[in-house]
Amino acid sequence: MPDSLPRPTTELFPEALNLSPKQREVLAALQRHPNGAKAGTVAEELGMHVNTARGHIDELVNAGAINVLSAPSKGRGRPSLIFQVRVPDNKTVAEEYITLVEVLTTILAGKEELDDTASAKAIEIGRRWARAAGAEGPHRALDTLFSTLRDMGFD
Repeated sequence: MPDSLPRPTTELFPEALNLSPKQREVLAALQRHPNGAKAGTVAEELGMHVNTARGHIDELVNAGAINVLSAPSKGRGRPSLIFQVRVPDNKTVAEEYITLVEVLTTILAGKEELDDTASAKAIEIGRRWARAAGAEGPHRALDTLFSTLRDMGFD
């Protein structure tokens, strides 16, 4: 396999990166700037020295959590660096998955209640999902389902 393949997106979630509290704070500040921000902007927002912010940003770059871009040059001298977050926004990911599930179920049902064919498809989707999650047998499937729902934030 070539080394140029992208890393799995799950490796980009902040929880997988083992970030310090300050790195998470810097990452959160950068996430508030969809088009990226300069180190000075981050430092000002967080009330820290720009060199401290740069140090945290460098660690985030090394972790693969953010990209570095050169700002368009405005005259002589080195161009400013713009830092953009690569880490997925958990809220956006969850909202998009919910939308996808709603679209799929609406297409599957096509009306208020499932007919026999759509019902059979829905059951097969559930079974395939259970197998993909590693659930074998009805009791194991329920344990896996409950564990997954707890991990997703359901009590």
